[in-house]
Amino acid sequence: MTLETVVVFPAVILLIFGLIQGAFYLHASNVARSAASAAVRAASAQSATEADGHSAAQRFLEQTGGNSTLVGAAVSVARGGETVTATVTGHSPSLVPGIDFGLISRSATAPVERWVEWTAP
Repeated sequence: MTLETVVVFPAVILLIFGLIQGAFYLHASNVARSAASAAVRAASAQSATEADGHSAAQRFLEQTGGNSTLVGAAVSVARGGETVTATVTGHSPSLVPGIDFGLISRSATAPVERWVEWTAP
């Protein structure tokens, strides 16, 4: 084994692991964003509640891999008079146990659907 191999091989392995870890992080971020969107879609219906949004986000997270995709996922939904905001937080899976790559937090907001009577001018 040459000296170049001894130096280059660990660097290449580290680069490959870094790329894979980056893909895990981006995937977890996309899952969190999509779960927040699913929660907002469900909770923004005219007769919907915050619980409807929460259950829609939980169903989405379970369908996309559960705890293996977004570790420790938490969903919060706030429905006001005119808008609904959902936030999904969690961590990306780690290739190296014990190393945390930061909290992922993604939110979505939408107007609440409501019936408005039209009156002629």
